[in-house]
Amino acid sequence: MSMAGVTPDGHKIPKHICVVNHSSSPKISDIDIAFQVEAMAIQMREHIAPLWDEEPPGIAFYGKAEKIPPDQAAILAYVDDDGNADSAGYHADIAGLVYGLIDVGQSKIPSKIGSHEAGEMYANCRLSRKVSGPKDRLYYVEIMDPTQEDTYEIEVNILGEIRKVLVSDFVTPTWYGLPGRDGRTTYLGNPLKPFEVAEGGYQIVEEQDGEVLFLSKGLARMNRSGHGRTRRILNRRFAKI
Repeated sequence: MSMAGVTPDGHKIPKHICVVNHSSSPKISDIDIAFQVEAMAIQMREHIAPLWDEEPPGIAFYGKAEKIPPDQAAILAYVDDDGNADSAGYHADIAGLVYGLIDVGQSKIPSKIGSHEAGEMYANCRLSRKVSGPKDRLYYVEIMDPTQEDTYEIEVNILGEIRKVLVSDFVTPTWYGLPGRDGRTTYLGNPLKPFEVAEGGYQIVEEQDGEVLFLSKGLARMNRSGHGRTRRILNRRFAKI
């Protein structure tokens, strides 16, 4: 896949994220998605990429995914049902192709799920980026999961129409114990300690024996479940912290 750049730890960033609408739900229209995609682009360009100090991918809304060269872009699709009753969206790498889904049927706020998936496709598109953390665990660099219930608005102007679009908060490199631009562990400034999840959030970690856990302070609902689609963690379990 053609990528925009490679981070110091070898993570490849998608060159472009192509958003498509495969949903027939009356809950969402192409116009709604256009505003949401513009909010994702603003968040990626002005909020996420500067704090992570990595080149952002382009993000745009396309009519048909069939016309997009799969070896040149990641695809993020709005669908009526993502096939998983436990998630409102996920992203994955299948046979070298990166894609994500937003389940309109389960999503109370599709724009929040969309920003969640886009942000994580940027930070960990192949689900392979991890850092060492407490208790000798490997922490997946899934930057939207720890703060998934924390949101903020981005104002979008398209042809004179202005909407405020809700997006997800995210954690910074400092949260993972990595060098950061400032002392914040989250974009909104929620005073989380490194490796601490917010209420309603969770974090995917891998034990030394390969077991994968989902750490949360309570019963956090997964917004994305690409990890659960790998055989190794079909029997995933949550661990309250």
